[in-house]
Amino acid sequence: MIRAGIVGVRGYVGGELARWLLQHPDVNLEAVVSRREAGRPLSEVLPGLLGLTDLTVSEFDGGALQRCDVVFLATPHGAAEALASDLPDAKCIIDCSADHRHAPGWVYGQVEHNREQLFGAARIAVPGCFATAIELALGPLVAAGVVTGPVCVSAAP
Repeated sequence: MIRAGIVGVRGYVGGELARWLLQHPDVNLEAVVSRREAGRPLSEVLPGLLGLTDLTVSEFDGGALQRCDVVFLATPHGAAEALASDLPDAKCIIDCSADHRHAPGWVYGQVEHNREQLFGAARIAVPGCFATAIELALGPLVAAGVVTGPVCVSAAP
């Protein structure tokens, strides 16, 4: 059983992660962190999880999180870098923000390009939605030699 923790459970990404992990047969969600919601039941913070968990949201505690097999940083951009440094002995950290996407020692988590590097990686930076869409759309064209020069992409949410 994989023991998981989520830092930033209150946000959209953290909430969805919690929902997925709570229903995964091989994962035990053991720690959920939110500085604003500490002390509240997770199902009160995220009513869609009512009946799935009796976890209580806690404040960030690097020692407790390091007991997890994997810690997801589902924090706003700019917050994950400092939090990751407070988890030096964590077995695996998956950063869902942009903080580590090009940082040394972190594997860019796009399976289509880094499948081999992801196996056993201890630090994984999740790619963003725009980057993923652009890379997956242009990748085959670059590989086929159709695109050989600089590319300019204009994208908007």
